[in-house]
Amino acid sequence: MKRFMAKVFPTLAVVAGVALVLALSHESWGSSAVDHVHQDHAEHADHAEHADHAEHGECDECAEHSHDHDYDFGAGCGDDNMDMRVAALNSLITMDTDQAMPILLQVLEQRNDCSVELRRKAVFLVSQHETENTVDILLDVVNNDPNVEVKHEGVFWMGQVSSSEAVFALESILRGTNDTELQEKVIFSLSQHSSSRATEILREFAGNNNQNTESREEAIFWLGQEGSTADVEFLMDLFPELNSDELREKVAFSVSQSSHSRSGEWLLGIAGDEGQSAESRKDALFWAGQAGDIDAAVVRDLYESASNREFQEHAIFVLSQLDNGDATEQLIEIAKSEADTELRDKALFWLGESRDPRAAQFIRDLINR
Repeated sequence: MKRFMAKVFPTLAVVAGVALVLALSHESWGSSAVDHVHQDHAEHADHAEHADHAEHGECDECAEHSHDHDYDFGAGCGDDNMDMRVAALNSLITMDTDQAMPILLQVLEQRNDCSVELRRKAVFLVSQHETENTVDILLDVVNNDPNVEVKHEGVFWMGQVSSSEAVFALESILRGTNDTELQEKVIFSLSQHSSSRATEILREFAGNNNQNTESREEAIFWLGQEGSTADVEFLMDLFPELNSDELREKVAFSVSQSSHSRSGEWLLGIAGDEGQSAESRKDALFWAGQAGDIDAAVVRDLYESASNREFQEHAIFVLSQLDNGDATEQLIEIAKSEADTELRDKALFWLGESRDPRAAQFIRDLINR
């Protein structure tokens, strides 16, 4: 997941875009460029949520647009006619930029329902014919196109433009909208940039308590996917400032996925902090266990010192998931010494699920005594 687009662009940028076109048009090309296209690369569309096949708009009449040139991109919504128009538009990918851009701009000016599919393709093609005006064109699409899918295309492909202008444009979109879905698209696009400014924007957004929780979760997630030591330490420092258990859980998850040397210690520290909410402590303990390489005795100590019964139940579960012999010993000790019968029974249940022969022997001894 980490910077997956960086791995396929620019080498596969054309292939990914062509796969998207084919998926939407349901037709193969007649041009020679298609000989180099393989459907396998439709994964790009899947991740970016471009795999949802747009239904062809149906309208009795589409307004005819007269222009200085004879490009009839506003005519007819029928499938046959649309296939021909899509094929014509596809051919622009290999056309000289100076010739292709006026046609693409003309397509983007369309506003009728029948041109939505063409406008989506045109956005991709503009990003491939990169000029000094590419970012401005894509920003205009995001700000002014009436179709939400076309807007999202503009955001996505802006994320593949490597210039600093693209980062500034994405920042302006992020700061100028309260639309959660659009914010999340922008956050993803920013996460694909390697610039320090893109990372700063994501950090600022993640730490802004005035922004909506869902979008902040996305920013935290993508910072975690970057996985740099600086980003993980930023998330650790951000944790106590967060205003919801959902956000804190996202940070705990992100830290657990990192290779940071302090991740396990930090998570167990959160789990043992009685000043944190029960949910935050449970989440931290769970992700510490999932990350592996934690001391079962430390988990047992957390169990013994906990004043929250729900947390104790969760600690028993975490011990059951640890793949080491010491965890079995700790569960056996809980089953032996726990006065609370429900907690004892939970420890016995998980011992029964274990394949460790010591667990089976302990249960056999209990039955036979």
